Amino acid sequence: MIQIILLVFGLIDILVGVSILYPGILSSISFYMAVIVLLKGIFSFGSAAIKNYWLDWMGAVDIIAGIVLLTGFSIPYFWVLPIFKGLYTILRHYADQSFLH
Repeated sequence: MIQIILLVFGLIDILVGVSILYPGILSSISFYMAVIVLLKGIFSFGSAAIKNYWLDWMGAVDIIAGIVLLTGFSIPYFWVLPIFKGLYTILRHYADQSFLH
């Protein structure tokens, strides 16, 4: 079950990166993706801060990506980070799986 959730979150991160790069393509769902990513980032960064871990780069990328999508503000080449984060999330949890059981 957790692998499916991580796959969905990774795909959302990739779609957010694409939506930042090409704002017109996914404009109909970009608000919902922005809210999901912003809430995911707040939860991630907040839970890391409670543990006194202040270097949660994944949560920070989610928060910034959510704000970028909500406001339409553009940061040059920022789209690379959500796409990298999504690929990292997917590969980290699926690369060690053996599908040939």
